[in-house]
Amino acid sequence: MPRALLLATALSGIALLTALFFLVSARGFGPFANAIAEPSPAPGAARSVPIISARASSALPPRSATGPERAVDGDTATAWNEAAPGDGTGEWLELELGAPVPVARLLIWNGWQRDDAIYADNNRVQMLRIRAGGRAYTVRLLDRQGPLAVNLPEPVRTRRVRLQVRSVYEGERYDDATISEVQIEAVPAR
Repeated sequence: MPRALLLATALSGIALLTALFFLVSARGFGPFANAIAEPSPAPGAARSVPIISARASSALPPRSATGPERAVDGDTATAWNEAAPGDGTGEWLELELGAPVPVARLLIWNGWQRDDAIYADNNRVQMLRIRAGGRAYTVRLLDRQGPLAVNLPEPVRTRRVRLQVRSVYEGERYDDATISEVQIEAVPAR
């Protein structure tokens, strides 16, 4: 009798943990739901996708100098600076693509990369939530200059990608979170 009870308890525990694992992963958390950030882009078959517009929850005035379009202008010396009260947590940048594509990777230049002093002065994104095609991924970005490759676990077909700041590395002078540049790469059509 005790052996049967022990076995039933063990099997119930395994079933409960398995169900919990799938529930957590489906919500964008857990080891298999996260995107992976690497220090530099790895060569691959992905191709860059044109971004036709960018919008954000906020930006420092004047909008033209630090607006969301600065994160997709091809110049890492410019940046999107959020302007909400606080450190930038919860603020977002949304990128619109010309058509739905299978997004496989993002290249992100974290912080304002105009020069070393400006980079250190401003907040940089630490944890980033990526929403694309009904899926959500959480990734930790490195606190370093240069491109960071964020590889999605699998390509996600979408025409819109939203990046939301979940936490930041604190800047030495300013309280605004910044991103210099974002590129989106898709798997080529076959």
